[in-house]
Amino acid sequence: MIDRNSLSNGSTIHRQNASFAREVIAKSKASAAAIFLYDKSQASPVNFLYETGIPASITALYTNGVYRDDPMLQYSTSPERDCHRFTGTNYCQRLEPNLEPYQEHNDRYWHALGRAGFRETATSLKAVSRDIYLVVGLLLAESRSRKGAHLCVENAMAAVDNWLEACHHAIVDAAVRQCFFPPRQPQLKTDLPAEADRVTDREWQVIAELMAGCSNKQISAKLGVAEHTVENHLKNIYKKFAVRSRTSLIAKITSTP
Repeated sequence: MIDRNSLSNGSTIHRQNASFAREVIAKSKASAAAIFLYDKSQASPVNFLYETGIPASITALYTNGVYRDDPMLQYSTSPERDCHRFTGTNYCQRLEPNLEPYQEHNDRYWHALGRAGFRETATSLKAVSRDIYLVVGLLLAESRSRKGAHLCVENAMAAVDNWLEACHHAIVDAAVRQCFFPPRQPQLKTDLPAEADRVTDREWQVIAELMAGCSNKQISAKLGVAEHTVENHLKNIYKKFAVRSRTSLIAKITSTP
């Protein structure tokens, strides 16, 4: 599984998404924008990477089920279409003729988005793999629609393409590095402090699991002891090395290769 933090919360990626969103919103005249992953193979297939101008209640509703009624998403990722690249606009109740089979879905979709004050949406997606898609969503507020405004998707297509491409590269990089180039674990120093001589064999087992990144619960399961026993071992270990936390302990007895 790809670590979402590496794609959404990392400061560089976050700034990149914010910059693309500003450019896309300015060129498309949208009120809000988002980019998310859609994995058809998952029970909960939607994972927002970045959004701006969209109420948290709407992203939650979409993630928890409204995506099933998004006609653009369902049409473009259906087995019959299986698009590698798609862009479409949804003007509230007016669907294109080829989307008429999705009218009932569309009614439910706009029941949710209309309550949040949106009138138009645009969807642009790019296939990452057979089942996974990157999706940029643009929304226009009803207040601006009443003044005659519409989404100008064609004006923003180059910026949308750049946004999708940049996120595609970030996802591939993160997945490959996480799966095939895991971080190297720290190794014990060759010149351990004198306190190491007082550490018992069992305590060294606990230390080894700490170095592997295991929690107290995981250590208790691996060593076949109660969790409070692990906690007692840690107290003794901390006391022997004169530290107060596992982070301090690891820093004191290991070196990064």
